Amino acid sequence: MFPLKHLESSLDYPKDWTWNCKDFEVDFGLDFKIRQLDRLLWPVSIHYESPIDPIFLHQIQDIDTFSLSPVWLIRDGLVPLAWFFYHHPKPPHRWSSQLLVHSSLAYVVPPSWRKFVGIYRIKIFSSLHSDLRKQKLLLLGHMDPTYCSLKSLEEQLKIIQPKSKNLAISTLLFQKFNTVPGATCLTYPMDYISKISQYLGFDFSILNWKEFVQSQEFQDTIIADLNDRMIYADNFLTHHTLGLGGSVLDTVPEDAPTDFGAGRILRLSPHHGFEILPNLSRSQWSVKTSRFNDLWVQLHKIVALHKKTAKPDKESYSRFDWPSCFLDLRSTQA
Repeated sequence: MFPLKHLESSLDYPKDWTWNCKDFEVDFGLDFKIRQLDRLLWPVSIHYESPIDPIFLHQIQDIDTFSLSPVWLIRDGLVPLAWFFYHHPKPPHRWSSQLLVHSSLAYVVPPSWRKFVGIYRIKIFSSLHSDLRKQKLLLLGHMDPTYCSLKSLEEQLKIIQPKSKNLAISTLLFQKFNTVPGATCLTYPMDYISKISQYLGFDFSILNWKEFVQSQEFQDTIIADLNDRMIYADNFLTHHTLGLGGSVLDTVPEDAPTDFGAGRILRLSPHHGFEILPNLSRSQWSVKTSRFNDLWVQLHKIVALHKKTAKPDKESYSRFDWPSCFLDLRSTQA
């Protein structure tokens, strides 16, 4: 784990945001269903320490639980975030907590929620992250179409390809099965590796989990998380690597990046942390409105079609909380 002992005590965020992260696990516990979902997301879902507690929405079974903390950093991607707001189009009465979502997903937030939602993104502080110092490229990913479609993988590899020259490439890839009925194909891992070889060649090494967690530094490494942010937006593996001096290559850039000029800094290690914009201005939200409208029109069409065609059994539901048809939201990302 990255050296949290170096966490600075003087951070630029509201002091009333902090709370005891350990109490979250002790007081709420993690029941069997939550643990199952966490395993589906492992190792992305590994908890990392932060002055603001990072959570996945499936870990909160009762919406009233949000009242127990003034702020929550939401680690989820497009699908679970859309599922949450689909079920809760308006905040409950007397809602006062602040939710922070990844900056690339701000357009998912309904207008009625916007005064309670801020955004975050990774912030790098150290000069160790200069690309001139990097000699290695580490690819992180889940070889399952639920987490990253082949189309998205190819688009990301096109971004990586010109930046990978003269770098020693290694991979840390995880294989998942049966996350969504009908979605997993046994040949997908082979197709996944074939795409990597097509764009980056065959000369790459395979890093195993033990080697990864026992590494003491990544100062010579750039990482690329092969993830289309459909399921998750915040990855433990990224924080572990950046906390030990690594750098990150963003392969899913935002269409219209938000200006964080008035943002606050939340430091997680000497080298990295989050840049947080607790509240967006009306003009910043208006930029997201068109894409929000497109998304929610598409979402209601998907749900209506699902209701017409769904089988009486539960085959149409994934092992996650949301129905598998929600993965059709990928079409809105094109």
